[in-house]
Amino acid sequence: MRPCSLFIYYKVESAQADTLKPRVRAMQDSLRQRHPDLNTQLLVRVDAHPHQTWMEVYQHASGVDPSVQKDIERAALAMQADSCGQVGPRHTEVFAPCV
Repeated sequence: MRPCSLFIYYKVESAQADTLKPRVRAMQDSLRQRHPDLNTQLLVRVDAHPHQTWMEVYQHASGVDPSVQKDIERAALAMQADSCGQVGPRHTEVFAPCV
């Protein structure tokens, strides 16, 4: 398996962004504790829309394997259960380096 990275994007209500941001960061902190050397980022799209578009990035030197991807999905579902502000579904894209 080639090393791959996950890019997960979704819409967020601008009015709820300050409430949701620490929850997403706490989820990513927890994932990094469970998966040593997992690198995470939380990005926001810079152009103006009625809603913000957020991107979570997950990378690991040896690639994000399917078990880690499932853990990320479970953590996101648990976090969504007690949070508000996300508009619509999360979209996951998996990329590998060009060789």
